[in-house]
Amino acid sequence: MKKNILYIHGANMSPVSFTLIQTTMGSHNVVAPEYSIEKPLDKNVKRIARLARKEFKDQPFDIVSHSLGGIIAILLLRTRLHIDRIVTISTPLGGSEAAASLRFMYPNYQLYKDINPSSDIIKKANNIKLKVPVLSIITTGGNSTIPFMKEDNDTIVTVASQTVSDNPEFHYVDLNHFEVLLSVEVADKIKLFLDGENGRKRRNYMLPNNTMKDLLSRVRSFVK
Repeated sequence: MKKNILYIHGANMSPVSFTLIQTTMGSHNVVAPEYSIEKPLDKNVKRIARLARKEFKDQPFDIVSHSLGGIIAILLLRTRLHIDRIVTISTPLGGSEAAASLRFMYPNYQLYKDINPSSDIIKKANNIKLKVPVLSIITTGGNSTIPFMKEDNDTIVTVASQTVSDNPEFHYVDLNHFEVLLSVEVADKIKLFLDGENGRKRRNYMLPNNTMKDLLSRVRSFVK
């Protein structure tokens, strides 16, 4: 039976951003909706939930999400959808301090309303108990020095915001917010996770790059 995967892109992006990951996953059923950041995030969550229910029926499915899409993915756990596993990539689960400042300059910009740290939607996401396995890809490359983002970041999201939850398996990569979607190593890590490879249970554990490469070589030798 083919695996079902729901892909949720980041703000101002599209499902095309998941091309490498989709290719790495091999043959599977894909649902990859687009959404508008001009609409409140909770409305996008409801629409994507309806679409997933329509396409997957009562079948289980995984979610692969990037940036803002990761917040949507976590909020989907509040529904009755049959979600097996979730991958979040560069996701600002703690919100954005930059958005908190910029929303006063651009009060009508919906995205800044949604992702400032004190917003209702961010609070809801952080209050959800993660009852399914979650892999969070944490991006640390870039280090933007703009006034609104002085701490460690990936040029768009701070590392602190990506790591507010103590529940997921964290996997740190020295890539920026966009490079991560072009990484073969990251795509392979996601495939291993969605195929049921949990790795060690220890929180914040990440295999060294050479160990991961060796593991992937062994896995590939078995499936040839």
